[in-house]
Amino acid sequence: MDVIKPKPALSAVIVSNFLKMYKALVEALFAKLDWRLAIDKDTIDAFALAEGQLKQSNRLTKPLDWNAFIYPDLLKGARPSAVNFTLPR
Repeated sequence: MDVIKPKPALSAVIVSNFLKMYKALVEALFAKLDWRLAIDKDTIDAFALAEGQLKQSNRLTKPLDWNAFIYPDLLKGARPSAVNFTLPR
């Protein structure tokens, strides 16, 4: 959003070209959504729920290694406030 908000028209062109989407659709999405990147309790809870569902349906082939799955360091380097979580185990 730090890039999109100051230059929405240019950002819409770049994103629509990259994703091969209609520019008007991208502009509409930009206007309606707050695109934030964060790893927080809600993020971890959503992944834990999915893990539980896969485990329950016997579709999880091995236990999830949370430390190998979640890489917060890059985001933490760019925006420390966007990384706020505790891993389930």
